[in-house]
Amino acid sequence: MPWEKTKNPWSIDAADPLAEESILQTGMVGGVWGTVPASSKELDISEVLQMMLVRENARAQGPSGWYRAGAMNFSGAYPANTFRMDSSKALLSGLPIHVVGANLDSDTENVITLNSPPGAGTHDDLVFLEAWLAEVPGSTPTIPVSTAKPSTTTVYKYGNVQYGGTHVADDINEVDFEIRRRIQLQYRIRVISDVDFTGFPQGMNDPTVLAQGGAANPTAIQFAADPDDGGLFIAGNGSETHQASLVTLNGLVWAVPIARVARTTGVTVITSGNVIDLRTNSGALNSVARTGDTMSGTLFIDPPDSGAILALEGAGGSGIEIGRIDGVASSPLIDFHSGATAINYDSRLVASGGTGTVGQGTLDIQCTNLLKNNATIRHDANSPRYNSTQQTVVAGTTLTVAHGFSVEPSAAWAVGVCITTEFGFAVDDEMRLDRNATTIANDGVSVSWDDTNVYCTIGTDGLGAFRRSATIGANVTLTPANWKIEIRADP
Repeated sequence: MPWEKTKNPWSIDAADPLAEESILQTGMVGGVWGTVPASSKELDISEVLQMMLVRENARAQGPSGWYRAGAMNFSGAYPANTFRMDSSKALLSGLPIHVVGANLDSDTENVITLNSPPGAGTHDDLVFLEAWLAEVPGSTPTIPVSTAKPSTTTVYKYGNVQYGGTHVADDINEVDFEIRRRIQLQYRIRVISDVDFTGFPQGMNDPTVLAQGGAANPTAIQFAADPDDGGLFIAGNGSETHQASLVTLNGLVWAVPIARVARTTGVTVITSGNVIDLRTNSGALNSVARTGDTMSGTLFIDPPDSGAILALEGAGGSGIEIGRIDGVASSPLIDFHSGATAINYDSRLVASGGTGTVGQGTLDIQCTNLLKNNATIRHDANSPRYNSTQQTVVAGTTLTVAHGFSVEPSAAWAVGVCITTEFGFAVDDEMRLDRNATTIANDGVSVSWDDTNVYCTIGTDGLGAFRRSATIGANVTLTPANWKIEIRADP
């Protein structure tokens, strides 16, 4: 049979893409059991079918990427050359990964440990997630096995080979041979220094970025963009040679980028201004339901080299109609208002060779302002154009965040977010922070900015406010651990 692996002619590997492809070619979707126990091969084929269907369904939703990207956290109190990333979830080649506990005894966070800064000048570090399929064998009382496991009695929790806590007990049964091994999706977070992001915008296919997989050290095998999966980078060709060198079940290693980190000589504290988030959402996150739903997040349109950017098809597929919603008269589909004089379009644009007819709606476009160069248009115009991640409150320090505009902001301000109840403020309450909120000499904040960053300087006495409960209006000093600061700005 074409899906049999050379090393085990009596069964197949359920996670081997070659096995999936072989079964896909046959068009099989299931089996019918007889009166005798099913052979191991038939059971393996059933498992391959299930995994193939799950992976194909996931791939159909969109490219590999992150379907829950946890916040990145920065603090001068963290160890040198580190920052943290909250629990995140990624989809690689149709397989889900829960990324948590890297270099930390935690089920909510990861510690990302960078190399030391350069000895001279500056360079950029690449942080990425690398994953592979590992064969995990069981143990017997007389033959303990630790291959692809943290010990002879445990398996990697979440498949994370960097997990800093207690791993999961190994229950693979080798004693009476009910199961000889299992297949685990394993992963690690890796860092490569001095990566060329000019030639390789996502860093992954820089020739210095080499796959490691289950091997003890990086190999000589490079990553390349997967031509069939816009969010995935892949190393290995599936051969037995690459199975051996990468120490993976199928001779492949998958990867997606996490961050680009700017490093400078002698600087070991990592701030949000040093980090560019390279995580991309999987396609499922960017889709909009056909009815009854709205899209959240920023919408980016990559215009084609030719043809229309937006095409609205009329009833029966006869043409493209602008300014009409479901045949309702006088119901503009798009309505821009910023001036007194309207530019009205009231016509149907039909397919090539057709004839235009009068529509029933109006496209009302009025333009009086030009966008600042390189500014971003957000779909939620009532929100600030920039909103930082939550920053830690440390009295007598200056928070520095990069706003990402090409010009100085027109306005910027700081907002306190309550994370632990106190003084009548509840969790998730927000409060605009003032330069001096109470009679305490040095409490409050001052916010300044330039064309690159917004700076929030916290007074040496911390943050002040007026109580919302008990003695309402009495001045108090907020407890730093009970609050976070978000910095917001408009271009």
